[in-house]
Amino acid sequence: MVARLVSIISVRCELGECPVWDERGGCLWWTDIQSRVLYRWNQIADRVDSFRAPERIGSFGLTEEPDGLICAFESGFWRFEPESGTCDRLGLTGRGREGCRMNDGRVDRSGYFWAGSMVEVDSAPSGRGALYRYDGNGRFSIHLDEITIANGICWSPDGGLMYFTDSPTGRIQRYEMSASGLSDGIDFAAGLQGAHPDGAVVDAEGCVWSAQWGRAAVLRLSPGGELEAVLGVPCPQPTCVAFGGPDHRTLFVTTARTGLSQSQLAEYPDSGAVFVYETDIQGIAEPICTVL
Repeated sequence: MVARLVSIISVRCELGECPVWDERGGCLWWTDIQSRVLYRWNQIADRVDSFRAPERIGSFGLTEEPDGLICAFESGFWRFEPESGTCDRLGLTGRGREGCRMNDGRVDRSGYFWAGSMVEVDSAPSGRGALYRYDGNGRFSIHLDEITIANGICWSPDGGLMYFTDSPTGRIQRYEMSASGLSDGIDFAAGLQGAHPDGAVVDAEGCVWSAQWGRAAVLRLSPGGELEAVLGVPCPQPTCVAFGGPDHRTLFVTTARTGLSQSQLAEYPDSGAVFVYETDIQGIAEPICTVL
């Protein structure tokens, strides 16, 4: 595997997350969760636009309407138009789960948007989060429960397998997809030294790319879960990854500044930026949510 750092999008996010490439506009979207800001970088113009959101956005997906996104706001599922600021509530997920907010999410190969929640209040019990799927017409379903920090949601190229991590466990699990939901999970990758798996994506060869919070690295794991490559990132807290660019051979890595000491920020001044790599590996076009 060859991966070469070619540029840095120098927006210093507190908690950059959920990079999504929209090939219709040749642009990358991502969120700074804690700052309630959504960013869009236009590759041709090399221009960054920012949009304020009414709540923190944990994750989001593209929709059939180019101006609209389906979002996991902190309180649940919403439709959001960044340019106009228009918001439509689709479904709230927080009932009975105080101390949680929505976190990582992606659109699956069938056009459904999935997102999980996380415990963020110290006084709240661990395992209060869940993994949700938005099913359309204001309805959503719960597919995993007793989650502490939902992360790393992504799918095999044919959509038959889902990968997911509850980050504090240090394990990535794999599930078979069916019309009714998910099979029981099995360990896909576990016991990786120093691993704190965060956001992830799958490439065209079926390998999983997993951002490793606290490890300054992105791992490439084979379809069988073996470690194939380690991509060093000049920031201790990479958060998520996405493929994009005209041929889907550009890898985008979002990062975070939150929780870093002054000495760490001095050592890693680009923390919070988006790192852009050219690779010899091809990704897959981002699916579009067709269920609203």
